[in-house]
Amino acid sequence: MRANSDNYAIYPRYIGTDITFDHVDFIRVDAANSDFSYRITRLDFANELTEQQNIMWKNPLRQWTLSRPGESATITLENGDWVARDAQGNVLDPN
Repeated sequence: MRANSDNYAIYPRYIGTDITFDHVDFIRVDAANSDFSYRITRLDFANELTEQQNIMWKNPLRQWTLSRPGESATITLENGDWVARDAQGNVLDPN
Protein backbone atom coordinates (compact mmCIF):
# COMPACT_ATOMS: atom_id res chain seq x y z
CA MET A 1 0.00 0.00 0.00
CA ARG A 2 1.61 3.26 -1.10
CA ALA A 3 -1.03 5.73 -0.01
CA ASN A 4 -2.96 6.73 3.05
CA SER A 5 -5.77 4.43 4.00
CA ASP A 6 -9.18 5.95 4.59
CA ASN A 7 -12.16 5.26 6.77
CA TYR A 8 -15.53 6.31 5.45
CA ALA A 9 -18.76 7.27 7.17
CA ILE A 10 -21.77 6.68 4.93
CA TYR A 11 -25.31 7.76 5.59
CA PRO A 12 -27.44 4.68 6.37
CA ARG A 13 -30.02 5.68 3.76
CA TYR A 14 -27.50 4.79 1.01
CA ILE A 15 -26.64 1.33 2.30
CA GLY A 16 -28.60 -1.39 0.51
CA THR A 17 -29.81 0.96 -2.20
CA ASP A 18 -26.83 2.61 -3.88
CA ILE A 19 -24.04 0.78 -2.04
CA THR A 20 -23.97 -2.88 -1.02
CA PHE A 21 -21.86 -4.31 1.79
CA ASP A 22 -19.17 -6.79 0.74
CA HIS A 23 -16.81 -7.24 3.71
CA VAL A 24 -14.78 -5.37 6.30
CA ASP A 25 -11.50 -6.13 8.06
CA PHE A 26 -10.61 -4.77 11.48
CA ILE A 27 -6.81 -4.59 11.59
CA ARG A 28 -4.05 -3.18 13.75
CA VAL A 29 -0.92 -1.86 12.01
CA ASP A 30 1.99 -3.24 14.01
CA ALA A 31 4.80 -1.78 11.89
CA ALA A 32 5.19 0.47 8.86
CA ASN A 33 8.38 -0.13 6.89
CA SER A 34 10.36 2.23 4.65
CA ASP A 35 9.49 0.13 1.56
CA PHE A 36 5.77 0.88 2.12
CA SER A 37 5.08 -2.61 3.44
CA TYR A 38 3.21 -3.14 6.68
CA ARG A 39 3.04 -5.76 9.37
CA ILE A 40 -0.53 -6.06 10.57
CA THR A 41 -2.62 -8.10 12.96
CA ARG A 42 -6.09 -8.93 11.73
CA LEU A 43 -8.31 -8.57 14.75
CA ASP A 44 -11.65 -9.47 13.17
CA PHE A 45 -13.61 -9.49 9.93
CA ALA A 46 -17.20 -9.54 8.74
CA ASN A 47 -18.87 -10.39 5.45
CA GLU A 48 -22.50 -9.95 6.40
CA LEU A 49 -24.82 -7.60 8.25
CA THR A 50 -27.62 -8.25 10.71
CA GLU A 51 -31.24 -7.45 9.81
CA GLN A 52 -30.69 -4.13 11.61
CA GLN A 53 -27.72 -3.43 9.26
CA ASN A 54 -25.12 -3.86 12.02
CA ILE A 55 -21.80 -5.50 11.23
CA MET A 56 -21.86 -9.21 12.12
CA TRP A 57 -18.26 -9.79 13.25
CA LYS A 58 -16.79 -13.30 12.96
CA ASN A 59 -14.42 -15.13 15.29
CA PRO A 60 -11.58 -12.70 16.11
CA LEU A 61 -9.39 -15.24 17.88
CA ARG A 62 -9.06 -17.96 15.24
CA GLN A 63 -5.50 -19.20 14.87
CA TRP A 64 -3.62 -22.24 13.70
CA THR A 65 -0.47 -23.65 15.28
CA LEU A 66 2.09 -25.52 13.19
CA SER A 67 3.92 -28.19 15.15
CA ARG A 68 7.08 -28.97 13.13
CA PRO A 69 9.98 -26.67 12.20
CA GLY A 70 9.77 -25.62 8.55
CA GLU A 71 6.09 -26.57 8.27
CA SER A 72 3.96 -24.16 6.26
CA ALA A 73 0.28 -23.49 5.69
CA THR A 74 -1.80 -21.53 3.22
CA ILE A 75 -4.76 -19.57 4.54
CA THR A 76 -7.54 -18.62 2.12
CA LEU A 77 -11.02 -17.17 2.34
CA GLU A 78 -13.50 -19.85 1.28
CA ASN A 79 -17.24 -19.20 1.32
CA GLY A 80 -16.76 -16.30 3.73
CA ASP A 81 -14.60 -18.21 6.22
CA TRP A 82 -10.82 -18.53 6.65
CA VAL A 83 -9.46 -22.01 5.94
CA ALA A 84 -5.89 -23.16 6.57
CA ARG A 85 -4.36 -26.00 4.55
CA ASP A 86 -1.03 -27.76 4.96
CA ALA A 87 1.42 -28.30 2.07
CA GLN A 88 -0.50 -31.43 1.00
CA GLY A 89 -3.82 -29.52 0.88
CA ASN A 90 -5.28 -31.02 4.06
CA VAL A 91 -7.54 -28.68 6.06
CA LEU A 92 -6.04 -27.71 9.44
CA ASP A 93 -8.30 -27.26 12.43
CA PRO A 94 -7.95 -23.94 14.28
CA ASN A 95 -6.81 -24.03 17.91
